[in-house]
Amino acid sequence: MKDVEQALFYTYCRDGIYHIQCSGLVPGPGHVYATLIVGKERALLIDNGYGDDKLAEYVGELTEVPVIAMVSHAHPDHMGGYAQFEDLWLHEKDLCQCREVFPDATFNQEKLTLNGTRLHFLKEGELDLGERRVRIISTPGHTAGSVCVYDEKTRMMITGDTLSQRVFLFCAKPVIPFRIYKQSLLKLLDTDFQEFLAGHHPMPMPRSWTNKMIAMLESFSPEKGRTYEREELGNSLMLYTTGRGFGDPEYCGFCYNCQELKELMA
Repeated sequence: MKDVEQALFYTYCRDGIYHIQCSGLVPGPGHVYATLIVGKERALLIDNGYGDDKLAEYVGELTEVPVIAMVSHAHPDHMGGYAQFEDLWLHEKDLCQCREVFPDATFNQEKLTLNGTRLHFLKEGELDLGERRVRIISTPGHTAGSVCVYDEKTRMMITGDTLSQRVFLFCAKPVIPFRIYKQSLLKLLDTDFQEFLAGHHPMPMPRSWTNKMIAMLESFSPEKGRTYEREELGNSLMLYTTGRGFGDPEYCGFCYNCQELKELMA
């Protein structure tokens, strides 16, 4: 479902970080967000929404420095606006999803282009934006190539869909075990981030949420899962959550495929 009117404004702004609401509606949390981190010499744009809006132009209104465009993972609600950028950075392990996620696009794996947009591979480590350093962190779980970005200046983590109130853990193929996703969350805790901005939430969430999600993984009991009812996704998806749903401060957990339990619990 598209919504191009309630788009292209920031819901959070602090010390050169803009959390931008993009067009398009998603079941559950509602909207999808891109995050801009501005340094003295360059800026980093994390994700670009469905692509129904003019995000690149809007970003140009927020900063005059050159913008590096990257995605937290290769899903259409986070990478759908790729064509607005000449170059786009993503994790190599999500490259295989491009053909599946964008079936109508011309994907040249040899030249690493998607409808003319040049693709580049992200690597873990620090990136200097000019008097501002960010760190790229590989966090497999939601997808094999999911990454988070840590901003040292504000101690803010940008998590895409790696960490939020509810995380989808059925998207990756081959299946990523819960223990690998837990390791990704523990890797985030190795930094001193205090808050995080997620891909489907308008405002920051506390560091403590990471421990909440880890506790959910550690307490997982298949018999306590309940059916996640979304017709387009089949009838094998289950929810393991606390709370009553988005908007409830106690809502936390994940969605998984009950047919993949053996792999998930390996």
